[in-house]
Amino acid sequence: MSFTTEANCISEQTNNIFDLDGRDYYLKTHYFYDCKHQIQSIILKLYRCKLNKEVGQASCIFQTLNNMLLADISICDCKHFNNFISKLFKINEWSEPSNYQKKQLGSYLLEHIISIAKARNVKCIHGLLTEQDISNNSNLIPWYKRYGFKLESPTDDKVRFAKHRICLYF
Repeated sequence: MSFTTEANCISEQTNNIFDLDGRDYYLKTHYFYDCKHQIQSIILKLYRCKLNKEVGQASCIFQTLNNMLLADISICDCKHFNNFISKLFKINEWSEPSNYQKKQLGSYLLEHIISIAKARNVKCIHGLLTEQDISNNSNLIPWYKRYGFKLESPTDDKVRFAKHRICLYF
């Protein structure tokens, strides 16, 4: 594990992360602080070691010290190659997947977020699921439930675009 600092940001790198097929990755976690040195947000970026290519990310916002908003978790789905160079690269890197989903990488990101929340004594992690989120990944709700998240109705101001509110209480 290594750390770097920038203005209002501390970055941590974690190595030796492996997917279900044994491919190696590293995670960069960026902690952003305000002028009072209170943590405001976290961005996690997951990179494939061999290619030094970002394949996933997650972001969280601290609404209060005890309340974390899970803004997004996404894993790269590179099924489409737009140009000849990309196609040639895929031929040369035939052992690389065209889709990094379903390899436990999203689970790793979520587990890391939960461990950060517990270490910072967060009382609740919450987020919103849209109809599009659910239609893009039919296993999304059971996946969150496996980690202890509960489904709730979205608040009145979020009901226009959110189908569910997900919450994990500690």
